This record gives sequence, structure tokens and C-alpha cells, in this order.
Amino acid sequence: MQIRLPIELTLFTSVFLFASFSLGEVRDFYDRFWWWDLVLHGSSAIVVGLIGFLSIYVFYMTYRIRVAPFYVALITFGFAITVGTLWEMFEFLMDWFFGLNMQRSGILDTMTDLMVNAAGALTAATIGFYFVRNEERLPFRRLIRSIAERRRQPQKKTG
Repeated sequence: MQIRLPIELTLFTSVFLFASFSLGEVRDFYDRFWWWDLVLHGSSAIVVGLIGFLSIYVFYMTYRIRVAPFYVALITFGFAITVGTLWEMFEFLMDWFFGLNMQRSGILDTMTDLMVNAAGALTAATIGFYFVRNEERLPFRRLIRSIAERRRQPQKKTG
């Protein structure tokens, strides 16, 4: 498929996985620091939201869709909320079927994670909204432009 991910996304994913598994699980950061889970949920919600934004922005930038910036932000928010909610459902199912403790303190953990997810989704939606409204002034311009430009270039056929 010849999909090339931006180095920023690859770096964030690597750091996130290290923080989650190596520090969180192996080094017990989830139990040692009450805020560890919240930081990971918040940062992942922002990144997932930005991935959702990039997905819709490619269509927006290539004029395949024309909508107000508010609707781009709404789609971004909805995407991040959906993924975060699916993750919480995954945690519940893993606890239910395999006796794990992914939800730590049950409903309190789940609801806190969902609220942090909503805050991260809102952050990503706000970034997306202002980017669409004022593309040239935001710090994420290079990242988003590079991804969108790669999508516009015709792919070489191999074989």
C-alpha cells in the first residue's frame, strides 16, 4: 500500500507504547502515579483526534468536500470520542472475560477516562478548527501539509 507515516506520528506512537507498557505496566507507574493513566488517555485522545482531522482534511484540502470549519472540528471530535469509547469497552471486556484489571477502579476509572478523552478530543477538534480557518499560522502546518501532499501525489505502480 506504500503508506508512509510522518516521523512525528511514529515517534509519538513509540513513546506512547513505551510509557504505557514499559513504564505503566512493568514499572508499575499506573499504581505509583495516580495521574499516569489520565496523561496517557489525554495524549492518545489528542493524537487520535488529529488522525481523524487529517483524514477529513485531506478531502477538504483537495476540494472533495466543502464544509464549514465547524463541521471539520465536529467530525474530528466525534472520531476521537468514538475511538476512546471503544477503548473503554475493550478494557471492560478484557476485565470481564480474562479477569484483568485494566479498569483499575471500575466505573470511576472508566468515567474519568471518558472525560479526559473528551477533553483531548475537544483539544484536537479546536486545533483542527483553527487550522482550517487559518492554515498558515499554526505550528502543525508542516505535519499536516506533508501528509496531505503525500495523499495527493499519484502512487507508483509496482510489479
